[in-house]
Amino acid sequence: MIGTRLADLRKDKGMSQQELAELLLVSAKTISSYENGHSTPDDDSKVLIAKHFNVSLDYLLGVIDNQLMLDRKNVVILPEYFPVTAKKEIGKHIELLSFKYKSLI
Repeated sequence: MIGTRLADLRKDKGMSQQELAELLLVSAKTISSYENGHSTPDDDSKVLIAKHFNVSLDYLLGVIDNQLMLDRKNVVILPEYFPVTAKKEIGKHIELLSFKYKSLI
């Protein structure tokens, strides 16, 4: 999962494999290996990737599907009593609004 997410994030930001390789101090071949699922970045590199692309490690690793940004001012705390279905519904609304407003940029 990390390879697919990494490739998507890199392409969305308009970065080449070489540019990402320079950021992580590895070769472009290593980035290709990550993206194709032949190897995985070490933990320090995963943290650097998450920070650079402003996503959570959970998203990068495929634990969650929402790109929770690291910027704390964008965090919404839901009441504990919200059922799982309500949380999923809110997530879908956030994805829809994200798509809507991202297309305006």
